Amino acid sequence: METENAAQIIAIIPARGNSKRVKRKNLRILAGKPLIAYTIQQALLSNRITKTVVSTEDDEIAEVSRQYGAEVVIRPVELVQDITPTLPVMQHVLRNIEGFDYAILLQPTSPFRTVEDIDKALKILRDTGADSVASVCELDYLSLWMLKIDNEKRIKFCIEEEFISRVASRKPCSYLESPKLYRVNAAIYATKVSVLMQLKDFVIGKDTRAYTMSKERSLDIDDEFDFKIAEAIMKERKHSRNRS
Repeated sequence: METENAAQIIAIIPARGNSKRVKRKNLRILAGKPLIAYTIQQALLSNRITKTVVSTEDDEIAEVSRQYGAEVVIRPVELVQDITPTLPVMQHVLRNIEGFDYAILLQPTSPFRTVEDIDKALKILRDTGADSVASVCELDYLSLWMLKIDNEKRIKFCIEEEFISRVASRKPCSYLESPKLYRVNAAIYATKVSVLMQLKDFVIGKDTRAYTMSKERSLDIDDEFDFKIAEAIMKERKHSRNRS
């Protein structure tokens, strides 16, 4: 395994201009800054990330991203469709900017993810030698993304091995008796580039470990209601700082 200082890690921030549920979501102002700025700034604070890149087709997003210190890779039109998955977007960036050992996907819809979260997730990836690390949070409702995590932080998707067969046979699911269940929170996906470039479906490999985040930091802004929650959290944090 390469030494700590030799590891080349690229952060990829995907940001389309034609978001649907929240118009121009990535540039929407949240507590005085464009939404995408929070992710760029935390990535640039990381002492593990070598390069921070925004993938976009949008001129305004590109300009704002550069203002906040990110590099920009212009995404071709065929990769900005509503049904375009994230994997080919990352692979496009990695074909244009080579020489990296690891790639970390940081979606701009997770403004409460911190640099500590980023660095700790990358440390797990390096220390375990796993294919990937995905950030998760504890589950408080049933979800298609229900997870178990073993003692070595390996992720096991409950759905694949238990849910479908047991629901079909009306047998009780053992995961319902588990003291802790988790869900992917979409804040961090970090993967070996050698693995990522061979994948066909999703952005994580077969051996994927978990990095656990709090529910508050796990907020993923998908619609206007999520934006209102984010604004409320920001307002409360500001009030807390003012009181202290």
